[in-house]
Amino acid sequence: MTSVSFDPRGFDAEPDILEPERASILAILALVFGLICFIPLLPLLGIICGIAGLIVINRSRGRLAGTGMAIAGLILGLLFTALQAAIILGMAQAFNMITHQLVKPVDQLIMAIDQKDFATARQALDAHSQTLVTDEAIAKLGDEVRAEMGAFKSIPTSLGDLISAYGEVGQLFQATKNFQGPPQGQNGMMPVPAHFENGTALVLVWFDPPKGGPGTPPGQTPEFTFRNISIITKDQKVFNLIEPTLIQPPTPGVLPSPTPPPPPTTPAPEAPASDAPTPEGEKPAEGGSSGGN
Repeated sequence: MTSVSFDPRGFDAEPDILEPERASILAILALVFGLICFIPLLPLLGIICGIAGLIVINRSRGRLAGTGMAIAGLILGLLFTALQAAIILGMAQAFNMITHQLVKPVDQLIMAIDQKDFATARQALDAHSQTLVTDEAIAKLGDEVRAEMGAFKSIPTSLGDLISAYGEVGQLFQATKNFQGPPQGQNGMMPVPAHFENGTALVLVWFDPPKGGPGTPPGQTPEFTFRNISIITKDQKVFNLIEPTLIQPPTPGVLPSPTPPPPPTTPAPEAPASDAPTPEGEKPAEGGSSGGN
């Protein structure tokens, strides 16, 4: 009977048992990307690295560590990705609201002024400004701007075009430092770039709070009304629809004070009558002259 001897030197130990444990690079990256939440898309990379890190650690048979870091990076990535998505969605909705409810009405107002459509231009103004503006003022503004900038084309509405247009009118903002606009009160002001045939101008629009607001019926959007509009050309010339000094915003709930009546005129003193009584000291003696007796 043949005996078989066992020689343990013929078998090598498992290499993965002898290797020291080390942290997974993917787990470290997942935690780092998850913590850097202020840079867009980095939390999303934290989610990807966290999932990949957990898979690699599970398949390493104990050679890789970092499960906690991978899970933490995955959770942080999910939270901050959801937060960034909510912020981006809110900004997109706000931009869409501003574009449709404010920028497009400004585009229609400038087009009406350029084409001397007095009815449309007046309809865009608030009730107080409608009493101040005249057809001649609308026509004058359209003619002055056409002489400087040519015919009006459009106001950009896409985000890329707006950014590019604001870059073109950047130097025109210097003309607004000492610009005396109308008293704002509760109304706001927004600068908008506008394309004309001869270049891009800067439009300043003063607007009142939108009509309707939260109580607007479903299917209808709040409407902005404008108090005044100013156009700054590429040569930094300023043209106003209404002179700013003429606009006095009414205070809610306060009636305008009446104009005080003129003070009464003081009558001039009358000259004494000829038959007025003579003072006692100058009264002549009775019975004739002083020399007779």
